[in-house]
Amino acid sequence: MGKIPPEIGKLSNLRELNFAQNYNLIGEIPEDIFNISSLETINFSSNNLSHRILTSTGLHLPNLKHLHLSDNQLEGEIPLFITNASKLETLDLAGNFLTGTIPNNLGNLRELRSLLLHHNHLTNEPREHELRFLNSLVDCRMLHYLLLGSNLLNGVLPNSIGNLSSTIEILYIGDAHLNGLIPPGIGNMSGLNTLVLQFNNLMGNFYRTTNFRDIFQRQYAIYLIWFN
Repeated sequence: MGKIPPEIGKLSNLRELNFAQNYNLIGEIPEDIFNISSLETINFSSNNLSHRILTSTGLHLPNLKHLHLSDNQLEGEIPLFITNASKLETLDLAGNFLTGTIPNNLGNLRELRSLLLHHNHLTNEPREHELRFLNSLVDCRMLHYLLLGSNLLNGVLPNSIGNLSSTIEILYIGDAHLNGLIPPGIGNMSGLNTLVLQFNNLMGNFYRTTNFRDIFQRQYAIYLIWFN
């Protein structure tokens, strides 16, 4: 068991920092690590890190492509500085205790390919009915994996979900406290091969309200669609 040495933040030319699957790292992530502008990869997945991820908005991380902090015990909100990392391709914060809302400006991450926020305690905007953060993701035209399930989103899928990139292969929003009708627009996501909506409170006639018959004709496999 041990903490991440803060002195690592002095390695100003570092491009990759990978401590994944050590399981024994504890404590918080030193703030100075997020000031290393040369970093392209930060990976602390599968450890016992805790506390909040720093929330400073002054950080830029102009070269960061991959941020992996999954399977820890991190708390607090998704830090806003992440949306300044314009080269980010992978954002993996899954399997923590993150709270608060999903930022509405993740669409700034035009290079994003994987957004993995599942298995947290994230919520929808107060007083909002639809999951409006999905609207900003329309600008992420390279997105392949969108995993948001096992959160406390408690909202309705907007029909604009059909405007998300046709490159999305996996959409997981199971066990997310969703309600309302299945939006017809979801059938426009022609690149899907896995759609998971299990353990929600969705309603409606699935096959009549979507275009999945057309998707089946194009030989895409859609499965794991279960409802309570």
